[in-house]
Amino acid sequence: MLKGTFKVYGTMKKTPTRTLVITLPLLLIGSLQLTGCLRRDIPPPPPGGVYRSTSGGAQFDQSVSLVDQSGKLIGNVAKLPIRNIYRSKQKPGTVYFTAGGQGAFVSSDDGQSWRRIKQPLAAVTSVARLASGVLLLSGSSTNQEGFFVRSLDNGDSWERVLTIPALYQRKRQVIEIIKPPPPPSVFVSSIVIDPFKPEQVYATTSTGEILVGEQSGKLWRNLSRVESGQRNPLTNQLIASIRKVVPSTHRDGELLLITTSGKLVRLRGDEAEELPIPSNRSI
Repeated sequence: MLKGTFKVYGTMKKTPTRTLVITLPLLLIGSLQLTGCLRRDIPPPPPGGVYRSTSGGAQFDQSVSLVDQSGKLIGNVAKLPIRNIYRSKQKPGTVYFTAGGQGAFVSSDDGQSWRRIKQPLAAVTSVARLASGVLLLSGSSTNQEGFFVRSLDNGDSWERVLTIPALYQRKRQVIEIIKPPPPPSVFVSSIVIDPFKPEQVYATTSTGEILVGEQSGKLWRNLSRVESGQRNPLTNQLIASIRKVVPSTHRDGELLLITTSGKLVRLRGDEAEELPIPSNRSI
């Protein structure tokens, strides 16, 4: 059973956060940006990045070393804009994180050092590794489309398994003087593995769809859609972005959805019920 906790913070506080960790190290993540490869001496990293604890949260040490394929230190990840972090259940020492337009990174030593993953997306939003070893990435392209890609060989090669069309541009009116900005990119905001079917995943999109990926993410279908009633003034399309999906570990097929407005929605089959709790970001 996986034991350990990952938390995301905008800034690190002076008072350490205490979290019980029994067997696996604890990693805390701040706001990050890649420093790049340096030819000579690499200066100490600035505050931020990944913090690792092997003492049950009593003390945290910064672990932001960026290495190349041979393990040589080439920089650090102390300022990367990290979005999601994921630890493999099959390989507990392997940890992944995504950093939007900076890509995706992996550690094979419990977060002590990090390596960039070669992948085809312009921006990466979420990652998951299935029990079969299939690696799934989601994100967007330079054309503002949403993409799912998967790798069967640990990231050496990738295949596109789903494309989510970009939002269409609203037609300009004759009397408009200022050209409206283009619509935002479509992206997948969350990928989680079904606790009852280890080769099936759930995903949510920035346009409100809940997707199901079957056969190790090879086949996809639309499960449902959450609509807010609000519309994008540029495209006239419904706005229903979902921040996160949490599948129930007790009832097969039941999902909890967190919207960008902080609402909590319970999805059972085709029934969507909004739960009366205060605005939230995580559950």
